[in-house]
Amino acid sequence: ARLQNDPQRLRSYFLRGYGMFVALLVPVTCAFALFADDIVLMFLGARWHDAAILLRLLAPTIIGFAIVNPLGWLMLATGRAGRSLRIALVLAPVVMTGYSIGLLGGAHGVALGFSGAMMVLAPIVVVWATHGMPISARDVFDQVAPLAIPIGLAAAVVLVLDPYLRQLQPVLLR
Repeated sequence: ARLQNDPQRLRSYFLRGYGMFVALLVPVTCAFALFADDIVLMFLGARWHDAAILLRLLAPTIIGFAIVNPLGWLMLATGRAGRSLRIALVLAPVVMTGYSIGLLGGAHGVALGFSGAMMVLAPIVVVWATHGMPISARDVFDQVAPLAIPIGLAAAVVLVLDPYLRQLQPVLLR
């Protein structure tokens, strides 16, 4: 909030913090999706095995929130609470519609509906939230996009090596 009248410093500080935030949260979320079976087994036990699919289906939701939530903090810090409220008033019914559509598929459908709604909304929220700000939608994209290649490569390696990784015991080693 103290930097709202210094756009260059605000932009620099926000993008540095935002970059660190998404660089931590997005890969961890992707790892949770890739290793959902092992994570559920390790923390919840074998009886919760079916919850791994929900963890995978909700991963895009977590990534969507990781991308848009810091923009809410930015809007509040720069005196744009009204814009943040308007975005929330659009976001809520779209997410509820995603839930409603997903109800037909049970818990998996609701998780998929939530993730689908967030994937549709995230780019819209980024553009809307950054409009007229010292941080542009392009700045946000420039922070998130470089993560795609290393995460994609790591995911490909994990999927190719999965039959061999399954043999590693205890689960924590995987």
